[in-house]
Amino acid sequence: MTTRQQFLRALSDTDAKPPVMEWMGWWPETVEAWTGKGLPEGADPYEHFGLSRPHYIPVAFNPRPPFEVRILEEDADTRTVVDPTGVIKKEFKHGSAMPHYIEFPIRDRPTYEAYVERLDPDDHGRYPPNWPQMVEAWKTRDYPLGMIIRGPFAFGRDFVDFAELMMLYMDDTALMREISENHAEFTERLWTRAVTEVEVDYVVLGEDMAYKNGPMISPAQVREFCAPFYQRISGFLKRHGVGVIIVDSDGDMRPLLEIFLDSGITGVLPLEANAGVTPSEILRIADGRPVQMIGGIDKTKLAAGREAIDAELDAKLPLIERAAWIPSVDHSVPPDVSYDDYRYYLDALSDRLQ
Repeated sequence: MTTRQQFLRALSDTDAKPPVMEWMGWWPETVEAWTGKGLPEGADPYEHFGLSRPHYIPVAFNPRPPFEVRILEEDADTRTVVDPTGVIKKEFKHGSAMPHYIEFPIRDRPTYEAYVERLDPDDHGRYPPNWPQMVEAWKTRDYPLGMIIRGPFAFGRDFVDFAELMMLYMDDTALMREISENHAEFTERLWTRAVTEVEVDYVVLGEDMAYKNGPMISPAQVREFCAPFYQRISGFLKRHGVGVIIVDSDGDMRPLLEIFLDSGITGVLPLEANAGVTPSEILRIADGRPVQMIGGIDKTKLAAGREAIDAELDAKLPLIERAAWIPSVDHSVPPDVSYDDYRYYLDALSDRLQ
């Protein structure tokens, strides 16, 4: 059985064994810490560990033409830049810390209307120039192939100052509905060629709409502003044979799960354990409704040593017998996990999935 077949079976048949995958990879600092301590210099961790990786169709969904990248300030440790999406941010030169965001391009209706002029879904440059050759090559692939789609909440979060975005959800509901509707139109038109010409296995709908203690906006607001987008896009995808449509959100997104499922979403990832999101919790909330899951292995347990790793796997993996679940670390593997313990984790996971 190919990895593609195993992936699709695991997310459609609750009695199927999933492939061993690392869905969200490793922090750069993790790869650096492991180099020379088991991981060869310059090695690709996926190839080194013999792991299946996510594969995505490369369609450009950011503004085109991109904004001119400019360096506004620079010192030994930081660089303040205008990035290709028009966001001004201070980047840190050392390590992979999140940038400090300074200014966003959308602030109100006029700036939104100016911004969407760069979001033409029919711009042929959004697809790679060798697209026909890629389509032909994908016909014989043995791995799952998917798409990353920006969700409506993520659109606002990426291009609007977060505090201003929260106020817009309260003070300019007409604009927020319009943004969601327009983004659905953009998304459907942009991806029609891909789902028509390629047999797409899965879609990851990027949202990142929750903190450790709950969603960033209320369930009622998600129903009003986001659910219509989910309904339209999930219907569009299912009409083209896509059976795996998964929302990607860190944090405690449990209060939103029912809304996702009601709106045609089929599953969630990465099931962040520190936020209380576990595979068993997702099944409990779904209450018998089909739900697909990727992730769910607590990364902090990998850092706690082999006994903790065994306990984590022993506690969670029996659920595979009644869940459409592909176990993977619940976000990128952090550098406090040693190479030896990570190798032990992979071996222990593989043994249990035999």
